[in-house]
Amino acid sequence: MKRRLNLCCGTNVFPGWTNIDRTDVEHDYLRHLRDAPAGFVWPPDQQAAARAVKAGELDFMRHDVRTGLPFATNSVDAIYVGQAIEHFNRRTEAPKLLRECARVLNQYGVIRLTTPDLHALVSVYTST
Repeated sequence: MKRRLNLCCGTNVFPGWTNIDRTDVEHDYLRHLRDAPAGFVWPPDQQAAARAVKAGELDFMRHDVRTGLPFATNSVDAIYVGQAIEHFNRRTEAPKLLRECARVLNQYGVIRLTTPDLHALVSVYTST
């Protein structure tokens, strides 16, 4: 079975991945998905997450990744860090996190980091 990590996920959880965040979003977010009113229609990605929550298939771990990653060396196939790396200290925390990601990724593992598009954000802000 492939191990895929969604680091610093917040409420952006992925079924089939180990979703990791240091805050206690699990309780509130999972309850939010589980207790939706009858007939309420979520967007497709949230429908998939809600089904995974109800089936007990959503893997969530509360962990501060600044303390390292609690996985064996070469044990992870993919890592996603969505719009979070910019919140780490660029001289100390970000390099440490990236070293940890490199350590746990297997030989053919993939990491994907995304950051906000500042130009697009400023354009939206200045056009209103």
